Amino acid sequence: MDDLGSKSADNISTEMASVDHPVSTSSSSSNVSLCDLFWSPELESIIYWRKKEKSAMVFLGLFLFLLPLLYFSIVSVVSYFLLMILLNAIVFRIYKYALDVAKKTNEGNPFEKHLKKEISLPSDYIHEVVDVLIEKSIWMTTKLRSLLLVENFFESLKMAAVLWCLTYVGYWFNGLTIVLLSVLGVFTFPKFYEVNREKIDHYLLQAKKFIENSVCSVKQKLGFKRKEQ
Repeated sequence: MDDLGSKSADNISTEMASVDHPVSTSSSSSNVSLCDLFWSPELESIIYWRKKEKSAMVFLGLFLFLLPLLYFSIVSVVSYFLLMILLNAIVFRIYKYALDVAKKTNEGNPFEKHLKKEISLPSDYIHEVVDVLIEKSIWMTTKLRSLLLVENFFESLKMAAVLWCLTYVGYWFNGLTIVLLSVLGVFTFPKFYEVNREKIDHYLLQAKKFIENSVCSVKQKLGFKRKEQ
């Protein structure tokens, strides 16, 4: 009886511990990247130009929205952009109304099917995105602290080289130009890589081997100098 009582007490205590300290699911979310959350077959078809009309519309819309920002404020660009959409919608609505009057029909609002579409975001998806953003922010802050405080001398040296190169990038281009080039790259490089995958992979492998050999030789020389000292 005492053994049974002790076993039941142990079972109750373990169940209480499992309730008070639930199993963390951060390990599963740590394997999820932002690309995994936002990537979808529809987005892939647009980027890889599998639906050429939709890809052209998205690309031109982004490009025509970002290009005026080089010369005008974002408030003016957004206002004119929305005004252009509104005027086109009003003209189209008047055109459809005139056709209904001429044909003596009543088709109603031509945008009715779009107005009836429900706009919503799943709460689980929002929580997942927020969790991943927080986790990546913590990881980035920790990594940045490690690099800036020279926890690993070689890694900090590489960061210094990258930052030095970025100063020249900032001198040649402003932030908006980089965004424009990024949009252009998103709609060109993936398709270019898909078409020329074998050749690009071959050259990338050669470049990777060259960089790895160079890094190993530098590390060996630094280690040899330290031993001499």
